[in-house]
Amino acid sequence: MESFGDLDISEEGIPLPAQFQRAEATHAKIDTSDVSQEELGDAIKDFQGCQASIEKLSLFSRNEDKDDVSTGDLKYLLVSFLLGEVFLNAHSIDRKVALTAAQSEFKRFLSICEDLDLLSELTIRQYHREGPPDPNTKRTEKIMRFKRDKEIRTKLEGFEEKRRKAGVSNDETQQEDSDFSEEEREFWLLRIEAAGSKSMEHLEMMEQEFQLLALRPPPGQEAPGPSPEVLAQRKVITDELISASRNLGTDRDRIASNVFKPTHILPTMTVEEFGALECKQAMDLKAEKEAVERAAYEVSGADYWSKKSSNDEEEDEAALYKTRAWDDWKDDHQKGGGNRSTRPIH
Repeated sequence: MESFGDLDISEEGIPLPAQFQRAEATHAKIDTSDVSQEELGDAIKDFQGCQASIEKLSLFSRNEDKDDVSTGDLKYLLVSFLLGEVFLNAHSIDRKVALTAAQSEFKRFLSICEDLDLLSELTIRQYHREGPPDPNTKRTEKIMRFKRDKEIRTKLEGFEEKRRKAGVSNDETQQEDSDFSEEEREFWLLRIEAAGSKSMEHLEMMEQEFQLLALRPPPGQEAPGPSPEVLAQRKVITDELISASRNLGTDRDRIASNVFKPTHILPTMTVEEFGALECKQAMDLKAEKEAVERAAYEVSGADYWSKKSSNDEEEDEAALYKTRAWDDWKDDHQKGGGNRSTRPIH
């Protein structure tokens, strides 16, 4: 069996179901972060022991179909997948070595599941694709994978609830030809399909991590520091951030004061103040007009005030004649006489 790092081959003499159950229990604690690196190392040994037992017993053959695999043996197909996830979380091993081991286990799992026709069409298409997909294809496949994973997760939760009520654990298998055994088989088939989809996600993320590790300098060699130009740019950005942080409090107060203002423009003076302003503007306009007229008379040599007085007298006399003419007209015409509705009918 292939070995990675300083990991030992699994213990001998432990039954396959017991070894699988112990390793799976450790794997289940990964998501809760309640697992130590020593426990992960033991889980790796147990899963490797399971793989040795599976190969020794020849449980799976690439010439078989999924219908040829018994319900009790379906769960052992997950050994490589679970071992790959344990390698991803094993921080006591060199990261590149752990990624290589995990990648090998995921591909091993996908290969045997494809031979047994246990993977979805989407997973098989992604597994055999060369190069990254275009953005539209990637988005469509991501949506399809999300919907299918959600559907599988819902079904698995229902199956697990029934298993808890029936008192059935993962190391037990119903051999009777009953409805429960059919549900048990569907339960493991769904878990395998979900693991295939998850394996593709892990492989995609590991490709990106491999690229980052390739940029990391070799052990014992320090990475080159930033150039003077980069340092100058950083200083300019830092100064701008400091200046912006100083003005943040002032801008915040100004914005807060405008939060509850009305949407229309508020009046800036009262009606009385506006009337006084209009009166002042009218008086200023009249004074300016008189000043212009006075300057014109001074240029012509005429007396402005005498001329103004004579004009005022003429205006008063014209107004008097107009008033008298209006009084004479009212004396000659009866009030309301112009209305047709008031004329007598003869």
